[in-house]
Amino acid sequence: KQWYQRRVAITAGGEVFTVVLTATGGVFTWGENFNGQLGHGNTSAHHLPRQVSELMGEMVKVITCGENHVLALTDNNKLYGWGAGYAGQLGTGKSQAIQTLPIKLPTP
Repeated sequence: KQWYQRRVAITAGGEVFTVVLTATGGVFTWGENFNGQLGHGNTSAHHLPRQVSELMGEMVKVITCGENHVLALTDNNKLYGWGAGYAGQLGTGKSQAIQTLPIKLPTP
């Protein structure tokens, strides 16, 4: 199914991109992608919604966006982040320029 044929649970947006979480835990992104914030492994803009394939198989229950990064929490409390990490906002414990694919973050 296309993203618009699915029940949308949450929408979020950063500076110039959009993220949609479906009721079945799928994450779709589109927009500008200067910092890898779309989570597709590159920095190319996508002007049509595209599923974040790295999260397929995970049941994402919450998404949130910063200006140029995204955090996603799954039903089994795995936390993923991607996008800009210049100021440590991804929660990896270090500053990094960009993360173009979702990365599992350490949790307490």
